[in-house]
Amino acid sequence: MNPPPVEIYRTPDTITIKLGHASTGHDPEGQLSLACQAIEPDENLRVVAELEEGTWSLEQGFTQLGQYLDLLGTSMIDFGCWESMTVRLPQVQIPYYYSRATELPVEALHSLRFLIWHGHRQQMVSSWLPFTPSLLDQLTSLNIVTDLSLEDCARLLSHTSTLMHFTAKTIRWSGDTTILTHLDRRPPMVKPRLAVICITSDVDLVSLLRRFQLPDLTHVAFDLSFHTSASSFASLGIAWHKLEGVSLLCDMTDMDAMRVRRQCRQDAFSFTHVSGYPHR
Repeated sequence: MNPPPVEIYRTPDTITIKLGHASTGHDPEGQLSLACQAIEPDENLRVVAELEEGTWSLEQGFTQLGQYLDLLGTSMIDFGCWESMTVRLPQVQIPYYYSRATELPVEALHSLRFLIWHGHRQQMVSSWLPFTPSLLDQLTSLNIVTDLSLEDCARLLSHTSTLMHFTAKTIRWSGDTTILTHLDRRPPMVKPRLAVICITSDVDLVSLLRRFQLPDLTHVAFDLSFHTSASSFASLGIAWHKLEGVSLLCDMTDMDAMRVRRQCRQDAFSFTHVSGYPHR
């Protein structure tokens, strides 16, 4: 199979490397170097890496994408300048074979604070950017779009000490099912900095959120695909009256919604009733 076309473009603080249906020329390395010349060397860099599905080998494209990122960080704009990364991969499992030549040096990404990650859950461990404890511990914002379990989310949150914003879409399974076996399971703990939680889930969140104390929580947004009630929300252990924003998208009676509203600040509560979940 032919390799996927490469598209490279920039904005004042962002470099985008996209392997897919479009191409910006026949010399991607040269284009990458040219794009980097317009970025201030001390600028906090945002990096976007994307792989589309097509007639090419996803395995080859995935490896190539990692190689371009490694080239960017080792030869053009130092990994230490990367403040934000967005990774968008197909929602299918892609074979990946570990190699030091293709795995990004997490220890060099010491300025990385924001991570947006879309892809198949297997790529959280089989990738040039695996979810290691050292990577998670430095993030202030983590946005994940993949199929997760409650245990996956618990292990992710357990290994973050500076996280302020957490988004997960979608939690599919309850119980102990996990892909993140390399992240040890930790006892309940306080998350003193976590302020915003946005979760899309097919399962009840009580067993997840009760594992953490969230004294600085200010905003929650829950998109739930099951029938729930005011008592279920009360079981989450959240100080609803302290929150500045509450957004609930779920199947709940108006009476239960009113009971939850009464626990919240009047100007903070938003409820949308959905049944059948056509928005998913």
